[in-house]
Amino acid sequence: MKYKTELGATIKDVNRQTNKVFSKSFYKMQEFKKFLLSGSLLGTAIGVVIGASFSGFVKAFVSLIFGIFSFLTTAIFGKQHEMKWHIIPLEEFLQSLGSLLLIAGAVFFFLQLVNNILAKDKTERFGYDARLEEISQLHQEQKETNALLKQLIEQNQTKGD
Repeated sequence: MKYKTELGATIKDVNRQTNKVFSKSFYKMQEFKKFLLSGSLLGTAIGVVIGASFSGFVKAFVSLIFGIFSFLTTAIFGKQHEMKWHIIPLEEFLQSLGSLLLIAGAVFFFLQLVNNILAKDKTERFGYDARLEEISQLHQEQKETNALLKQLIEQNQTKGD
């Protein structure tokens, strides 16, 4: 009989410890989710990715401008030199523009995926602005108030006639 009570107490203790571990791990998972969805982390990651892509685009744009400048300089001042269209790096510029657009699109769709899968509540979504939400709600309430005021004015005018 003594062993049954000790075994029962041990099982209860194991259950308590297991529940404590699961509740702590669930809490940690919720904290990790909040960390992943925090605006500063996602904003920084987006800034780094888009910034690196934009850097390549700017370099290619500068190469394009200087290539055109070099071509025009040769055309104007170099009568004995033959014209070389390949000195204008248009292909590099178009590749970097395409790369920038593809990376921006991938980041956009990744954020949509994160918002739809991880952020169940609207307020947890990346890009959620509570002030904008309040302004929209106030704007809607103002429209309703204006409609009621118009209705009251019309009623007063019909009573006065």
